[in-house]
Amino acid sequence: MIANQDSTPDTMKKALTYTIAALVAAAELDGDRSADDRAFFQREHDALTPVFHRVSTTAAAVETHTLTVGMRAQVRVVVGDAVLDRGVRDAKARMKLELKNSAMPGGADHVFPSDVRDLTEAEARNEPALVLQVAQRFAQVPEYHQKSEQRQMLEERARKQKENLDARDAADLAEATLKGAQRLAIRDGADALYRLEKRMLERFPREAKYVREFFYDTAPVRKEKKAAAPAPGPAPAPAPVPPRSSQNPPPA
Repeated sequence: MIANQDSTPDTMKKALTYTIAALVAAAELDGDRSADDRAFFQREHDALTPVFHRVSTTAAAVETHTLTVGMRAQVRVVVGDAVLDRGVRDAKARMKLELKNSAMPGGADHVFPSDVRDLTEAEARNEPALVLQVAQRFAQVPEYHQKSEQRQMLEERARKQKENLDARDAADLAEATLKGAQRLAIRDGADALYRLEKRMLERFPREAKYVREFFYDTAPVRKEKKAAAPAPGPAPAPAPVPPRSSQNPPPA
């Protein structure tokens, strides 16, 4: 089975490389072929080579983007989320302590959710906006030491996390575009191999086995089934017990 449009980039690269190498080998080694046949092999080689390069280039672009831009964007979201969560917990703990003896001892639960996990465990995409809403409510509680700094810290971390999320979205969009180009290249590779097989079968109509040797077989290797174990036969009958002689009574 030749590589088709659903092949992975690695499989398509391997299939194209195999066929390109086979065309070169046939042109050089198959002395039974005419000069026109060898020219045919060379033309097909020249037509298939840029298809391989396109598959290889688009696959490399996807991998590079995923391992650099995409990975970096994802890691920044993960780390940014941890930093924002820590800021939320610290800010609420500090407010609760500072307002304990104030005119508004329950101010921390007014500014923050009663259960801070409603913020720290919120969907990552929603958390920055929720934290910015919390920061706006700082003005509704009495002043305390470093209140302004705590509010600024939360706002800065929330905005930074929003930037991290936007950067990840942009990276995902770019990756989708690169993968689209990769899929088109793989499709072109599959079409090129299919058309080449048809042309070769027309050129060598009685040599289907010979033509198959030019194409990498992507079919999975089938494992041979193990022979079934023979069904167990009937259990042997127990040996008869000889009757005990009355002349030899059992020992006491």
